[in-house]
Amino acid sequence: MAFLRKAHKEDLIILARELEEVTPDLKVIDLRNLIVANTNYEMEFVKELLNTVISQRTEEAEQRKRELENEERRKREEREFEPEKLKLQNESSNSAGTGSSRPKISCL
Repeated sequence: MAFLRKAHKEDLIILARELEEVTPDLKVIDLRNLIVANTNYEMEFVKELLNTVISQRTEEAEQRKRELENEERRKREEREFEPEKLKLQNESSNSAGTGSSRPKISCL
């Protein structure tokens, strides 16, 4: 049962829901007692189930973190290239304004 003391409340809620119907407003100690008092309680099974719940939560958190980092990198790259994009647009509009987009060749 010591392994239950190390678990987060959200993990205990998921674990308790796997064993029976539970409301999320229970306190951590109540969740632990509910899990241990369950008729389906078998320590090794509950331990493995809890490890699975924790693994899934951490994987999902890491995935969200990677997605946020990718989004932030994309935004940063857009900001970095914005001045160059504006410069190219400005050059493009200036060359269109001269009437000819071909370079002039001077003859000697």
